[in-house]
Amino acid sequence: MRRTRLHFPGWLLLLVGLAFAAAAASGGDLDYSQLDLLVVQNDGIEKSLRTYAEEQVRLVTDRRALDGARGTAAWFALIRDPARYVHEPFFKVSDRGLRRFLGTRRVSLHDILRAQAAPGFSALLHDSESARRSWNALVERADALGSAEDSLTIVPQVDFRGRRTSWIAPRALMEKGERATEAERRMAKAWIGLKAAARASDARAFAAAADELISAQNACDGFEFVSPRRIRWDLANTRVRPFYWSAWFYPLSAVLFLACRVKRWSGLSRIATAALALAFLLHVGGLVVRGVVLGRVPVASLYESMVFAVAGSTLLALVFLVLYRAVYLGIGGAVLGALFMGVANSLPISMTRANPLIAALQSYWLKIHVTTIMISYSAFALSFFLCVVYLVQYARQGGTPLAVGPGETVDGTTPRSDLDRIESLNLKVVCFGLPMLTIGIVTGAVWANTAWGRPWGWDPKETWAAITWLIYVAYLHTRLMVGWRGLRSIVVSLIGFAAVLFTYLGVSYLLPGLHSYI
Repeated sequence: MRRTRLHFPGWLLLLVGLAFAAAAASGGDLDYSQLDLLVVQNDGIEKSLRTYAEEQVRLVTDRRALDGARGTAAWFALIRDPARYVHEPFFKVSDRGLRRFLGTRRVSLHDILRAQAAPGFSALLHDSESARRSWNALVERADALGSAEDSLTIVPQVDFRGRRTSWIAPRALMEKGERATEAERRMAKAWIGLKAAARASDARAFAAAADELISAQNACDGFEFVSPRRIRWDLANTRVRPFYWSAWFYPLSAVLFLACRVKRWSGLSRIATAALALAFLLHVGGLVVRGVVLGRVPVASLYESMVFAVAGSTLLALVFLVLYRAVYLGIGGAVLGALFMGVANSLPISMTRANPLIAALQSYWLKIHVTTIMISYSAFALSFFLCVVYLVQYARQGGTPLAVGPGETVDGTTPRSDLDRIESLNLKVVCFGLPMLTIGIVTGAVWANTAWGRPWGWDPKETWAAITWLIYVAYLHTRLMVGWRGLRSIVVSLIGFAAVLFTYLGVSYLLPGLHSYI
């Protein structure tokens, strides 16, 4: 009896262990990473399923995770049990009038379907442009939830000439019937098995179905048009998220530079520069990968041009930092990077996801014209930061005329020569930016003549680009020829950057024209 009591717990643990081993062999957690390299075509662009899944989850939920799951696992939850999320208030209503009509700030798919039949709804959208835009954004997100499976276009199709034409979802294969190829029938069968294994939490069956699905896709007619290298780069970019991490290293570098400047800790200068360089490398790495995936220079949208311009500001700051050992420029590059990359990373997925070029931008002039324009904006943004630093230093010194000798101080800590040095650096930065803006305007005129049959049409974007160019020319003329120094010169430079902001953002929203897509 005593012996039985000693060994009973051991037998019990053995039985429990065998039960868990059997469960692990047949069920358990599903490995959704097996599906990451499955290719999806979305809006004419092939991407990995992991990238597509994260974009769709963010589009629907405005978050990166769903019920604790991320990526492919989160997106697959929408397909596996769509009825579960019909009443989830995923969608935030941005327009006030629409919000009052619906009676809530957040709505569900069910609420959106019900609102369409409500009295007065059509009149509200007809009378309010803001409500109409807000509603269209809600409908786009609701469609992504309601058609999660139908929008999964993973089956390549070719026309009778053997050229790729479009992609369809596995469920659409049922309509083809006998016309479906062997590989397409394999995909349909594997997809059904994949969903069944997911619902049953059968890890072994799920893994087998995932392998079969990818193998059948590779065997489909038209898949030879897909570049495996681009898909691998796309997946790597989604996993590493270089833009996200660069947005963390930029503020770290700014803090280190400020500590180096305020506390005179010269030893931190190299660490701050290294942090800024690392942020820049991550930033450029993300741009390179996006360019490889899209097969073009990533400057064709507001998001892409912003990210590109910030990279230019950082590079310019690093170059001037090495040449002139100006900590101000290091701080400027870090602050601008932290600010604009933070904004870029917080934009909705509808603005940040990769989209195909519209017809008007499908030209080799895109990489020349837009690139040079954005590089000039990079320089002008750095110039703006220097102007702000100048004004802060000028205010700290009480607006005293620049008559104190080099090395002397006004408040006991700030050398009087700092104002001269900042102004000199600003001149150098503008001298770099203005020629780039000139090249951008000239190449834009050549492109316009090719595309529209005239080099200049006084489009709002063209007009304000010319105004910006004239302001910076006036800055250089008054600074170099007339002899303006100090505050007057800085104010002219600030007016120039205000024109840059209006040209870049204000024109697109307030004065829409032929360039509104930038």
